Amino acid sequence: MSGIKITLSSCLFICLFALTSSAFADYYKCFAMDDSHKQHIVLIDTSDLEDAKRAALASTVKVSGKSRSMSKVYECKAEADLFTSARARQLDKSMPR
Repeated sequence: MSGIKITLSSCLFICLFALTSSAFADYYKCFAMDDSHKQHIVLIDTSDLEDAKRAALASTVKVSGKSRSMSKVYECKAEADLFTSARARQLDKSMPR
């Protein structure tokens, strides 16, 4: 009987750990422009909005096989939130996930 209690306690601990770990894993999406003036939605894995902006600006994308650096970040939002820009919402809607 004590073996069942230990197993149940271990399972409960693992489940609680998994839930709390995922609560801190935030994703942000940023509406940005690359160095060739094309606009993109960049997904960033961070828990801080300011970090998301910095990471988006430091990111690159492949356009026609060529790496392009981001030159401007217009706005960043939590992944579940809507952008304020209509163009950003349009790009976000058409972006495969």
